[in-house]
Amino acid sequence: MRRIFAVLVLIMMVTLSLALAQGTGAKSMSGGAASTSELSAVADSGVPEAFTEDRWQQASGTATIVAQSAEQYTVRLEAKGLVPDGLYTAWYVIPGVAGSAVGQKVKPAGGLPNEFRADADGNAMFELVVPVDNGYRDLVVAYHADDMTHGEVPGEMGAVTFAHLMADFPTLSN
Repeated sequence: MRRIFAVLVLIMMVTLSLALAQGTGAKSMSGGAASTSELSAVADSGVPEAFTEDRWQQASGTATIVAQSAEQYTVRLEAKGLVPDGLYTAWYVIPGVAGSAVGQKVKPAGGLPNEFRADADGNAMFELVVPVDNGYRDLVVAYHADDMTHGEVPGEMGAVTFAHLMADFPTLSN
């Protein structure tokens, strides 16, 4: 059962990745040695009961590299229009991982804990540290309607966990 759930989560992340690749509005802009990616709202995994799709789609944000060393860099997520006081987690997607049923791997961005909470106005800032040579393709910010994180997996997509924002993972320019 756990394996079936993991495959379903991966399929959902593939769907989101394909939507991004086909032009959901998320884009990456390089500037100097770092980049900023625009976080765009997605509703591919559904919308929590308390929200209309219009309201859900008003969320936005940025993911910006704010510090770096030879081995790692720090990405700052800044978002608005989130669920007020909502619990969120950040995830990365690595394409083409051998042994994956759908050729992708979804893991907690920056490792665990990967959680943050929006303020009463639906704004949030979160920083995560990642290795320089990471191979990450996408960044997904997920809302947890059950107010619980689920460790190494996002949780049941479309039931208790909902992908809310997505972007190209910001990378260092060469």
